[in-house]
Amino acid sequence: MRPGLGASLIHVDAAVQHYHEYVLFVVFFVVLALVQLAWGVAVCLRPSPALLRFGAVGSLLVALLWVTSRTTGLPLGPERWEPESVGAFDSIATADELLLAVLVFFPTGLGTRGVVQRGSRQGALAAGLVLVLLSSLALVGGGHAH
Repeated sequence: MRPGLGASLIHVDAAVQHYHEYVLFVVFFVVLALVQLAWGVAVCLRPSPALLRFGAVGSLLVALLWVTSRTTGLPLGPERWEPESVGAFDSIATADELLLAVLVFFPTGLGTRGVVQRGSRQGALAAGLVLVLLSSLALVGGGHAH
């Protein structure tokens, strides 16, 4: 199980879904998916508090962009300032990103300082399994909404 994998896979699907809509969105989703995947591999190979915080902050920024695109719309693209509808894939990816940030910045209840502490690995594992389950459910039953 690699952190960021669920959101990364969902963002690959988002790139495919936006292929005929707007090339800048495709580029954004492909780059985002690659960065999330690379970050997850880096965390598995050489975990560090700084690397975890980097990923958590990035995840929060992506979640903020998602909320903006669903509430006010984005200032670019073919449908400027028109909010996108909420779909299963994008909701799960955003939940994945928010949960990642929560695990990094807040205690899990099994350790005293969150995921960075050795004692909270069980909590991180449990949360990771929940993310994999949610991502799998989205891939099976959901899709990107327009």
